[in-house]
Amino acid sequence: MLPSRVGSVSKRPSAKISSNLNQKVSMKTKSPMKTPLFRPSCLLPGLLAGAFIFSYSAQANSITWNGTDATWATGTNWVGNTAPADDLTTDIAVFNSATYTAQPNAGTTSVNGIEIGASSAAVTLSGTALTIGSGGVTMASGAAASSITAPITLGAAQTWDNSSANQLTVGGTSGAFALTKTGTGTIQFNGAVAGSVTVNGGTVNANALNSALGSSLTINNGGTVVSTNTNGTWFTTDILINSGGLLTAVDNNSSHIQYLTLDGGTLSMGTATGGFGLSHGNWNFDQAVVTLGTGKTSTISGSGYATLSKPGGTNFVIGAGDTLNVTAALGHSSQSPDNGLIKQGAGLMTLSATNTYTSNTVNIR
Repeated sequence: MLPSRVGSVSKRPSAKISSNLNQKVSMKTKSPMKTPLFRPSCLLPGLLAGAFIFSYSAQANSITWNGTDATWATGTNWVGNTAPADDLTTDIAVFNSATYTAQPNAGTTSVNGIEIGASSAAVTLSGTALTIGSGGVTMASGAAASSITAPITLGAAQTWDNSSANQLTVGGTSGAFALTKTGTGTIQFNGAVAGSVTVNGGTVNANALNSALGSSLTINNGGTVVSTNTNGTWFTTDILINSGGLLTAVDNNSSHIQYLTLDGGTLSMGTATGGFGLSHGNWNFDQAVVTLGTGKTSTISGSGYATLSKPGGTNFVIGAGDTLNVTAALGHSSQSPDNGLIKQGAGLMTLSATNTYTSNTVNIR
């Protein structure tokens, strides 16, 4: 049993753990913009008109599916008898039928975006290879639960918005472009996501076994990411949870975190009463946990437990002025390493659960 106080490390919320933390902040300034020498006001109306024409021509057309068979490329399967252009800029494919005579099969095609309308019944978009441009994916409020089973490549940075109370389910995505999730609804990924992921609203379910959710993951205010595969997910890239953001896991899930930064956000976990959650711990801290020194309070909470699995001990680097409240247990696992806790930084770290890890606790000043 680990004593309640080791050095200056306390298992009570009121105890303060601190050390000197040197931080360097650099700023880069730009030289002032030079004022143009010639700006004839008589050219302004023409310039504005040109800008309007350019903006209008850049808008993608919306083409709505009314297919009697599954073939995407058949013109008569679309309102206006013309299929969306096979490129990343011209058209958005819209699915908004109360019933679908045939579910669409995209084959191998590119499109600016996908829209599932407010009146849409459940739709499944299959295919061999679907590349999506900057129009992204939109699922309107009122749309039924739908899925995209075609392998998806991101052809540009894009936003995926689900404003429906029903879930949109997709596989993974390839392509190194950034993906931003918005809307209050849920998008579930059953495969890996290649590019960076930012969650600005609603929920993202990371349901792929041992697959990365993005080359980096940022969870902002109003955004939630849930590790839903009970056999676990490997979050192998940098994770940043900002104020109001939440990363959590279902009961008895066991997932690995490589690099976790908390800036006012919350890491939570379910129970650990069976399965991998019991034998391995709900979260395995394989690398350091860091706060940024912005004066915010971050939280690690939940009824399960996390393991200190980083070789040599898991570092908790708490920036000056920050507080990290750890209300979940840091536990000893029968299957995961128990390598110890290393507290660094001038901020406050509180441990208020009944911790069961048996390795060392070190406070580096």
